[in-house]
Amino acid sequence: MSARRRNAWLAFGLWLPILCFVVDHRSFHVYGAWTTCVRWFVALELALFATHAWRPVKSDFLRGAMLTAFSMGALFALLTGLLLLEASLIGLLAVIGLLGLVPWGTALAYAHAARDLANAVLPRIRLWHLAGALAAAAVLLGPPALWRRHEVVIARAAMEELSTNDDRGRALELLALLPHCDTSCLPIDPQLSILLRSDLEVWIEWNWTDHLHRFPMRWD
Repeated sequence: MSARRRNAWLAFGLWLPILCFVVDHRSFHVYGAWTTCVRWFVALELALFATHAWRPVKSDFLRGAMLTAFSMGALFALLTGLLLLEASLIGLLAVIGLLGLVPWGTALAYAHAARDLANAVLPRIRLWHLAGALAAAAVLLGPPALWRRHEVVIARAAMEELSTNDDRGRALELLALLPHCDTSCLPIDPQLSILLRSDLEVWIEWNWTDHLHRFPMRWD
């Protein structure tokens, strides 16, 4: 791989995604209620990509794990690119929209890394390859799913306090139990319980299917 191609590979696979998440953390919060979960997934993906770039692994277990991780990472980046496509094209007028196009390059970088590993794994798949693949899927998806479930349970309890007892103070106390939860997508107005209830309902139900209308195909 030429030096120029490697630099582009590292830029889209590592440096630009980090920049995008810094900007998203400060301004946009693209993933809404799933932000905390996505950060776990992306942080591990970036760590694995950096390892693959500078210290390629040789064990069957790690190759299987990385192949699975990079395949999932490429799919995730592609979905993010589709999610942001409309806003990115509009945002090009303000330059910042260029960052919304980064996931497309990231998807290619991760697909390239997955292909490199597939060339080493697929000729003869071993048990350790499969074990690594299962471990990667569990580590990447398990904690985010459990944390998201935990967040929703607490948020539903807060909603119950508002709906049944109209106890705004108790609802905010419950939300304070999630100090590491990114609730920036909740424009909570502590003076108006009805707004807090509305914001909580949106946050609890937020999911990727809300954005399927952006995808260029029919979803029945």
